Amino acid sequence: LAAITAAVVGVILNLSLWFALHVLFDKVTRITSPPLDIWLPDFASVNLFSLLLAAAAGLMLLKFDFGVVRTIFVSALAGLASTLLL
Repeated sequence: LAAITAAVVGVILNLSLWFALHVLFDKVTRITSPPLDIWLPDFASVNLFSLLLAAAAGLMLLKFDFGVVRTIFVSALAGLASTLLL
């Protein structure tokens, strides 16, 4: 069971890093070498709204002790408002 737990943690980490790269950066380059696949972000293409929203969500969770559900709700409202206004 320990090996299965480690594999699940690895998959969750891989997915969270992949999603973070593709949400926070508009341009991400894939470099393929036979044993590795590496995703490199273009730091000039950072999405500032996504970065600020992620930082605000982190502050809500860690500093201000908002619950997870309330943080997701506030973040979804902020994302919806930015989509409708911009």
